[in-house]
Amino acid sequence: MRIIIAAAGQGKRWNNYRNVPKHLVNIEGEILLNRIVRQFSKYTNDIIVIGRDDRYLIDGSTLEYPIDGEWYDFGKIYSSNHLWSENRTIIVFGDVYFTDDAVLKIVNDNNDYRFFMRTGPSKVTRKNHKEIFAIAFNANMNNKIKTNIETLITKKTTGGAGAWQLYLYMHGKTGYAWNMKMLLSSGGYTEINDWTDDFDTPQDINNWEKRRLKFGAK
Repeated sequence: MRIIIAAAGQGKRWNNYRNVPKHLVNIEGEILLNRIVRQFSKYTNDIIVIGRDDRYLIDGSTLEYPIDGEWYDFGKIYSSNHLWSENRTIIVFGDVYFTDDAVLKIVNDNNDYRFFMRTGPSKVTRKNHKEIFAIAFNANMNNKIKTNIETLITKKTTGGAGAWQLYLYMHGKTGYAWNMKMLLSSGGYTEINDWTDDFDTPQDINNWEKRRLKFGAK
């Protein structure tokens, strides 16, 4: 099982808040990226971080620098394809706070491929939209995933829809559709709706921390 932590995004919306990239923000006394490495290192010693400089070299992991390319929102998935395992690959996004329960769901899954996501507003953090936190797949799916992303890249898909459109394409639904009932009708996902959330903007982490302080780790 190989864990690839995608942490090479430019973080324009984050805008170097707290004087660090979003993957390196200190949350509850621990650097976010260090936390992710620590959590997944309980289950494998094969962890690769895709990061832009040596600040992303974390004990217990290997650092790889991103391959430049005009891949739009698929870059953080597609640019790691040369690192995908001959057994099982799990790609997790490095701006996500994962609960231990969420990590356990991800590493224990044995489906050929799986998207780990929240399918609507969070019941806990109150963020009001859906998110994809991780993607796992066996080696027999490597080519299908790569081919689908290349098709989407050819279409020059932009915006925040990358992982969601990949989810659609994996189920043969090639239209640009945001009808959640249709989107989720084919399965292929595991719901995660707890304190797990991603931090794209300063508001994201500020709101998360306020709720965490108020309600604790329930």
